[in-house]
Amino acid sequence: MPSQYFIEWNSEFCTGCRLCELACSSRFSGGMSPSKSAIRWENESIHVCRQCFDPACKKACSFDAIGMDIDQQKCTGCGLCVSACPHESIFQSERKMSPHKCDLCNGHPECVSFCPGGALTLARKGRWAAFFRRLKSGNRHLKNEINLTLKTKLNNGLMLMARERIIRLREGKKDSLLNRIILSPMVKPLKKNFFSGKESD
Repeated sequence: MPSQYFIEWNSEFCTGCRLCELACSSRFSGGMSPSKSAIRWENESIHVCRQCFDPACKKACSFDAIGMDIDQQKCTGCGLCVSACPHESIFQSERKMSPHKCDLCNGHPECVSFCPGGALTLARKGRWAAFFRRLKSGNRHLKNEINLTLKTKLNNGLMLMARERIIRLREGKKDSLLNRIILSPMVKPLKKNFFSGKESD
């Protein structure tokens, strides 16, 4: 079964220090060797297994060696999984040696723990992956579901942005995005409170 979690990378917080590689290789090999890490910093970007729902690497393996991790007893080191990965996130340091693939460290990723900038997090993907599959299929009920999700799960950052933009309009400043925001049923009570000079709860 594919994992419901994956390592999420935020480029804004990443310094390129590569401590994640050292932490990962230490767990895999017992030594500090980036070439034996399952997470890599390459071309100013982090590459790590996305824990795909329909993994191309697993399909490419003729020996059923790929699951959450790579079965060292079954793997022949052929490298087909490395070539098949669309995200270039399975690594093989030497030909005929078993590749390295992120297994999430049993739910406690070392790379996440050692990242000094907080650029790596263990994120849940199941709900949104299923959501976007349905969106792609053109599910006719998605419009109502999207509205409900936005109303019930609106995060503090978006609400703060709405507050700031409403203040801009009250001050007479034009804002095309704001015009769309204030028409939303979610923001109407907020708008009313701001224009009346009362703070919303």
